[in-house]
Amino acid sequence: MYLETYYPSRFDEELFFVALDAIDEQFSLGRGALDVRAFSTRYKLASEIIENASILYHLLSVASIIADTRAGMKISILDVGGGPTIYQHIPLSLIADRIVHAEPLEENRAEVLSYLRREGDAYDWDAYFRVMKRFLEQNGKFPRLSRRLAEILGALPNDGHLSLETAWRELIDDLMKSRVVPCDAFSPNLEFADEDELSRVLAQSGMSRGATLVESNFLLESATDSIDEWRKGLSNLLRKVAEGGFFSMLAIRNANWYLSGGDRVPAVPVDESFLRKELEQQFFSVVELHVLTGSDKETFGYDGMIFMLAQKNMS
Repeated sequence: MYLETYYPSRFDEELFFVALDAIDEQFSLGRGALDVRAFSTRYKLASEIIENASILYHLLSVASIIADTRAGMKISILDVGGGPTIYQHIPLSLIADRIVHAEPLEENRAEVLSYLRREGDAYDWDAYFRVMKRFLEQNGKFPRLSRRLAEILGALPNDGHLSLETAWRELIDDLMKSRVVPCDAFSPNLEFADEDELSRVLAQSGMSRGATLVESNFLLESATDSIDEWRKGLSNLLRKVAEGGFFSMLAIRNANWYLSGGDRVPAVPVDESFLRKELEQQFFSVVELHVLTGSDKETFGYDGMIFMLAQKNMS
């Protein structure tokens, strides 16, 4: 239900590309918050396309910033609350040496594994790969990511039996191999009681002292309606960031609830000023901040989205 609510199976690649291009112009020129309603009217785009394209654009920016600052270094990624989705790994796979997908719900982990195993009933993310390819090739703003994509394309056989989507999916599969694991964001070690699978996988993946990037996409504010629990979860996530590493958070904005299928799920309302203050109090500096406003709160429960990248201050 979650996938069909926020990632409809009918996917118009051309409109999505138009949205990405327009969002790049908006954010790269520093024009402030993007108003979804005004943007929708101007470009004749559905709000869901604008939101999803904004998410991917932010993740491209995150990947580019980390690639530029960590050139030649190993880059490890811990995705906490990764859900049933693969889209977040598409841009980040271009810079990562390993990815751990940690998710509390068994059915969500099963969906990710189903995709990696190429099972027929898994959600099809191939259109996202194609849009990313076109955007990177035509935009020119993310040269390190474009070069990495060119390496993937250059390795494809000439007989046409292996497509870009398949090769990119195999890259993600390799980066995440045996690294789709349970987690509990509200536990100090991010593990359920009497479990240690996440700790073992992090140690095996070279992340026992923290990950280069910890990402949390629409997790904390939608997993509890208690601000105290939210703060506990944030502290737990930030402890997993390596010295000088990065924390990326995507959050729904000012939400008391959100939709999952037809159900209204309680949430903690947060905005960009609140998030910046909370991160700074835990010795992180905001590196990148993008904000959407004007989402249909009456229908979806939130009035926008916040995309934030912060870096852990060196001690």
